[in-house]
Amino acid sequence: MSQPSIDLGALGADALEVQVNELQEQSPADELVRSIEEIEATGESEDGRVRVVMRADGTMADISIEPRLLREGSEAVAEAVKQAVNSAGGEARAQMTRRLEDETRPGGQFGEALQSLQGIIDQVLTSVARVESRL
Repeated sequence: MSQPSIDLGALGADALEVQVNELQEQSPADELVRSIEEIEATGESEDGRVRVVMRADGTMADISIEPRLLREGSEAVAEAVKQAVNSAGGEARAQMTRRLEDETRPGGQFGEALQSLQGIIDQVLTSVARVESRL
């Protein structure tokens, strides 16, 4: 007894393959990584005499120290730098969190990719049901 042949065209295989390829090319993860890499956050010491700009990867992009602070000794400078770095690090984490939340919500890059994938799955299931009904 021979197996019934399945017309892949009836399944919409060509269209599905095109959609899957488009999803792979969009690569929202790559865009998200680039977006996060661009984050720079500024933090200041409590007295405002030290200002630090940090990148999302934890590297320091810039630091400025008010010259008069240097006269107060190394402990005062160290404390002010620590405060500024901690402030900038907290702001960088907050920016990354917001960016991730934005991209994973419906309408964000990952949200759109998930919706597209769900559409493909729905099309496959509908096509399989049509083929099964013919068997």
